[in-house]
Formats: sequence, structure tokens, C-alpha cells
Amino acid sequence: MKDYLSDVRSSILNIVPGLDIATTDNFPGYQIQSLSLGYKMQKHEFGINSNFLSTAGKISYADYSGKISTKITINGYQQGLFYRYHFYSLNIKNKQKISFYGDISPSIIFSKIKINEEMYPENSILPPPNNRDLNNVSFSLLPQLGAQYNITSHILFFVNTGYEINFGSKISEMNNKGVDWSGYRINGGIGYSF
Repeated sequence: MKDYLSDVRSSILNIVPGLDIATTDNFPGYQIQSLSLGYKMQKHEFGINSNFLSTAGKISYADYSGKISTKITINGYQQGLFYRYHFYSLNIKNKQKISFYGDISPSIIFSKIKINEEMYPENSILPPPNNRDLNNVSFSLLPQLGAQYNITSHILFFVNTGYEINFGSKISEMNNKGVDWSGYRINGGIGYSF
């Protein structure tokens, strides 16, 4: 998506050379809200994941004579499976233990892209604003390593890290650019075991 903003900026500068249009937001890092439900049998654990991802990018220029901007907001709804293998456990005391694991999570991501273009005053030099909503579907794979600390037989804390690889599809309405959610992941949270 960062490439798409560069393409929009370049096309504006081709029409209006020297315009001081700048990227003000370039799809910064984002927080992911996650919910997982799994079943554990001895060292093996498997289940389903559900995640929500969100980020945005913007280029703009404004002065006393007018304004031009393009803002792109992207929300991703990720559904997937996970398999986790607990390769080492260490009992501390009573029902407390630390467990280390490897995890692999394939998933599908449904992305909604909202593009808002604004130009004031409208003119005959630049094309009119073209606001649109687009959809994208991609697949991803997330290998991770992690640890969990059971403080009771039911309550646990966990932390894991890995790199998510996103196999995105191209969007023709965006110069064949795609949504790429790939990146380094650090995840932590609280779990409850029945």
C-alpha cells in the first residue's frame, strides 16, 4: 500500500510539477486484537484464531488557495487455524508451570479498503475525487515460538513472537497493488483453561 501512495503522489506531481504534496501517514505499525479458542491434548494444542487488523495512509497538501488529499483506511478480518506443540515444560510449584512451544497458524484475511479523495476547489487540471470502497482476500502463514506460564490450573499468561507471511492478491483499481499484512509479530495475553 505504501507503493500505491507513492503512485498517487507521482501522478499528481506529473500534472502539477513542484506541488509540495507530502505523505503524512504511511501505514504505521498497528495493534492486532485477537481471540483464540483451542483444545490441548498432552503436548499438542489446536484450535481457531480470529484477529482484527487496522492501519491507514494519507498524502495531502493544503494552503490558502485549496486542498488536495488522499486517505486510505484498511481494516482486516483474519480467520484461521493454529497448531501448537509444547516441546518443553518446567514445573515450578504446586500447579504452576512454564511451557515453551512452537506454533504454526495458516489463515485467510478479508480486507476492506476505503479510499477518500478530497480536492478543493475542483478544477480541470486534476481528475475529480474518486471515493471508493474495495475488498481484498489474501492468505497468510504465521510460524511462532512462545511461552506460557500457568499460575493456576485454569489461568495462564502467554507471550509469543514470529513473522507473518502474507500471500496477497492484486487489486486492479489500485494499479495492481495489493494489501500486504506481512510483518513481525509479538503477542501476549491472558488465557483461561477449562
